[in-house]
Amino acid sequence: MRLATHAVGGVAFWLVGATIAGRPADLASVAAAAAGALVPEIDDASSLVGKLAGPLSIWLETRYGHRGPTHSLLGLLVFAGLTLPLALIWHMWLVWIALAVGYFSHLVLDAMTLDGILLFWPATYVAVLPGRDELRLDTEAPNAHRRELVVLGVLFAISAAFAPLSQLGLTGALQRALGTMEETFNEYRKLADSYEVFLVGFLQDPITGAKREGEWLIVSLVSDGYLVQDGERLRLVGQRGNLVPLRVTLKKGQPITVITTSLTFSGRLLSLLAYVDPEAEHYITGRISLVRAVSLSSDPEAFASVRGSSELSLTFARWQDLAPLASEYASEATLVVVHRLRPGQVLRPGGPAAAPAAAPAGGPLVPVTFTVEKLSHLVVEEGQWVAEGDPLAQDPEQLARANRELELARARYALGLIDEKTLAEAVQNAELEEKRATIRSPITGTIELVEISGGGPAGVSVKIHVRPTQAPPAAEASTTTTEQIDPRLKELPELPRDQGEVVYILRVLDGDTVELLYQGRTEKARLVGVDTPETKDPRKPVQCYGPEASHFTTTTLPRGTEARITWNLIGDKRDKYHRLLVYLWVQLDDDEPLELFNAALVRLGYARVYPFFKFDRLQEFRGLEEKAMAERAGLWGACNYEPYRK
Repeated sequence: MRLATHAVGGVAFWLVGATIAGRPADLASVAAAAAGALVPEIDDASSLVGKLAGPLSIWLETRYGHRGPTHSLLGLLVFAGLTLPLALIWHMWLVWIALAVGYFSHLVLDAMTLDGILLFWPATYVAVLPGRDELRLDTEAPNAHRRELVVLGVLFAISAAFAPLSQLGLTGALQRALGTMEETFNEYRKLADSYEVFLVGFLQDPITGAKREGEWLIVSLVSDGYLVQDGERLRLVGQRGNLVPLRVTLKKGQPITVITTSLTFSGRLLSLLAYVDPEAEHYITGRISLVRAVSLSSDPEAFASVRGSSELSLTFARWQDLAPLASEYASEATLVVVHRLRPGQVLRPGGPAAAPAAAPAGGPLVPVTFTVEKLSHLVVEEGQWVAEGDPLAQDPEQLARANRELELARARYALGLIDEKTLAEAVQNAELEEKRATIRSPITGTIELVEISGGGPAGVSVKIHVRPTQAPPAAEASTTTTEQIDPRLKELPELPRDQGEVVYILRVLDGDTVELLYQGRTEKARLVGVDTPETKDPRKPVQCYGPEASHFTTTTLPRGTEARITWNLIGDKRDKYHRLLVYLWVQLDDDEPLELFNAALVRLGYARVYPFFKFDRLQEFRGLEEKAMAERAGLWGACNYEPYRK
């Protein structure tokens, strides 16, 4: 047969095989099937393939003749072995299979000629298909070219018919023919993690009876059917849903990247925007306990993503569903946030609603009730601003006892009386004691009233009324970050904007500690090589210049800021508290490279170099520290500190 017939035959065989296997055929694999179908003709020196092969073709034809070993299963196995390296290359294994299928199609088509082939060469058995001579093609007959044109036409028709079917697969083609939703479920499960998927066809509104034709983006497959986006609403497509399927099929859309974040928080629901990009496709599932009951509006034609009153249950909710409750306070929230990003789209938590400037200056008073053993354990007073997580009350005796036990364990370890495991247990016990000794604020705001509501054997009952505010009153009059840091930008290490790993700032915990969104997870991160004065360590009083350092970090790194991290080349990635140890790079000025924030803290006098853990920028940081000391910048001019020495 002619090479054109074999090439089209290779394509036809490949498209039929791809349809049966449920593997969509791409252009590269189709071309490979056509090329593989031509390879056996290498033993014919007069053919196009033989001329390209040159001496190899002449040797094969002289030694074995036409339709010798290259037209056999042995030839197919040798060809598959020679091209096997393709299967080891990422995304090329399908091309390798297509080459083999094309080669096999050549053998089948030549077996349909009158002469047949030596399929089991070197055995002399001639393989033919079909068995009757009059049904096979006689390539020597006067009208052979006409009959071959018929074969070529049939193969071309098969290729044209199976080209679209190969994209659906046999299952997809069957469900498209039947049009029932149940037939689409397996296909959806295959695509959902990597592609957007649309439900296409006819749906009926069970309330009005109206029939609709179109396509709807599928959010998820649930027990009762599909959740789909219908305009601004989510609707359930199923026999008991908001829309009933009549005749439907699936359509594959563009690739997506799925980012999942699990989180637990308490405070105003507006703070959820630290984890949610309202501009991207996102869904929130979980539970929220509110400090007061709320009334939710309902839409009988939409899927209820948010249910409940004081205990909210969220199922594929979006920020727009929770926005009316943004000023409400959650005593506890356990959620999973899923973002689905399109090509070129970047996750940007926050948005205008998350910025402090957009938040109201204050909300209704929120009561926080707890019991202390003694009234002297209170560490806050009326008019004081507290951040979420700040201490409200502490038992100094319990703290001192925990510190004594810890210091004793460290001394015994230094003397070799206990091993490292026992020391680690002592540290863990001390941390637990510190947590038990401290009552922390569940929200951020200003304390308006401290009320003593009773006393008894268990202790004194205290109710603190907090008016929610996003920042302390003094923050409004502070100098901007750019005004503070601009004069000395060029003295900081720089990083090109396309390097490092992308993270998002979720919360500033202290001057040298932040909470990040990293690889879809919430992580606490300690800045490598620096130590700012303490403000929140329950074992220590607030240290000199600690509030200034914490405020600088908070204003420089507002919630939702995109940053990048790199790693210490000679140290661990995590500390003993399982915090990430990172170099944090931020863009401190527009149209400039990224600057190393760790170095900025040292250069501007907000931190001292911390040399007690190995890090690769020690000498560089020491140089910045010497400049800050010479200029009496920050803590060097305000406090009586000395540099850390090993």
